Amino acid sequence: MYFHILVSLLTNWIYTIHISAFFTLSGTILALQLKNKGCINFKKFFIKKFKRLIVPLIFVWFFWNIPIKLVSGYYMYVNMEWKYILLQIFFPYSVYLWFLEALFISTLIIYVVFKYIKENQYRFLFITFLWIIGCFLEKLLGEYNPLGNPLKYVIWLWIGMYIENFVEKIKEWKISNIFLGILIIIIQFFLWYELKDVKYINYICLNTLYPLLMIIALYVIINYYEKFLYKYKNRILSISTYSYGVYLYAEPLNYTIIYYFVNLFGIDSLGSEYYASILYFARIIISVSVAIIIIKMFKILKLKYFI
Repeated sequence: MYFHILVSLLTNWIYTIHISAFFTLSGTILALQLKNKGCINFKKFFIKKFKRLIVPLIFVWFFWNIPIKLVSGYYMYVNMEWKYILLQIFFPYSVYLWFLEALFISTLIIYVVFKYIKENQYRFLFITFLWIIGCFLEKLLGEYNPLGNPLKYVIWLWIGMYIENFVEKIKEWKISNIFLGILIIIIQFFLWYELKDVKYINYICLNTLYPLLMIIALYVIINYYEKFLYKYKNRILSISTYSYGVYLYAEPLNYTIIYYFVNLFGIDSLGSEYYASILYFARIIISVSVAIIIIKMFKILKLKYFI
């Protein structure tokens, strides 16, 4: 069972930081937008973010996510009625598209905070207050958190707006950035592994220390490879144009792949190291490949708001 153990370990570890890292990266991009264009009219800002985040969310939810899950028998497996399927768009528990809802609301919150609160310390206090409310709502409401609980993640969006300044200060340290980044990752992994079964401490660290350490490490390492990244920036930007579309269209395909895999090899195959490894890599290759084909098709049709 080494493959199962390894994948489970890596998956659980990645889940300690991946959402916070995405919000932080979004915050970095938002900071560049506000720096270059300033706080544009709220109506224009709202419409721009709505088209970028909510329009593809609605399209993918109703014309891709739901149909595929119906075909794969997902809703039958979880015994979900139609009213709950439709309600998931407002209470997106265990549905990957919740990230877009939470990012949309938290981005609007950041916009309002930066427009109307002038002092950074008051901004930080207000955003921290929202984060505390978000963590409380998560424990209180569980799966019924509305719109992906944006209050819990708004603080990572805010951190992303300042993380570059922190990394610039690290440059002044007399230590290799790549060494420091790897060291922080090792420390973060060790802390998580040792504390993952300590319920309350682990919960606090999951929402504070773990993602913060990993985000710092990732930005430090990226900074170390800054010249290399700049050299191949056109190629990197070309690849990055597909990342959003892969997020939108790849995930639901996993259920279809698992459905046909089980039909072909039987349910017991999921417990086999051999078959499980095949399924694991097949899901990645097939789902990403199909998503890229869809993206290319929409690019040809010039349907930019669906990718």
